[in-house]
Amino acid sequence: MKYIITYCIGILLLLSGCSVDRLAILIRQYKSGELMTEKTEKLERKFISAQEQFAADKNKIMLVLYIEALTYEKRKNYTAALNIFNQITNLNDSISDVWLHIAQINHLLNNTCKAREAYLTCSKLIDREVAYIEKSQWPDNHILTDDHIKYAIRYSMIDNSYLPTNSSTKNGKEIDWADIKKNLLLLKATIKNSIKQLKILE
Repeated sequence: MKYIITYCIGILLLLSGCSVDRLAILIRQYKSGELMTEKTEKLERKFISAQEQFAADKNKIMLVLYIEALTYEKRKNYTAALNIFNQITNLNDSISDVWLHIAQINHLLNNTCKAREAYLTCSKLIDREVAYIEKSQWPDNHILTDDHIKYAIRYSMIDNSYLPTNSSTKNGKEIDWADIKKNLLLLKATIKNSIKQLKILE
């Protein structure tokens, strides 16, 4: 598996035309858990450096921010994580996983109204993405058209609802859209239950 990951990172280096692909490195370091133990100042420099390298590419900027937000969430710095997730929604408010994490953090912090609103937004976006899959028609600017994001999702390098585990891939080269649809529908059912829990807390 390590050889596959190394090979894919090499491909990404070629695709980016750069000697050092800082985003690919971030993806690998997030997967390995290295970012969880990094000192805050060094961690922030890594994210800034990756953003600077891909400043002209909105999808890659969002992926950097997403990894940054996930990192702070796992480090239990929920305020920082929420701020960054919300920053992503200002760039693109149609990413279901971002809204899912906003909902989950607010749920954890007992911010009931904000959690419900984010869960409902996520659920609506799931319906839209399922429709994309059924029509085999994705918008040109959809995040799944980006090479870094497809790589990170295909090999379960980052937390995502599309393909949460490696077992959801056909052969490591192609994304199985039937699996993605199944996983999204399972997530929608989970969200429905989460909203019911919020009602109990009120």
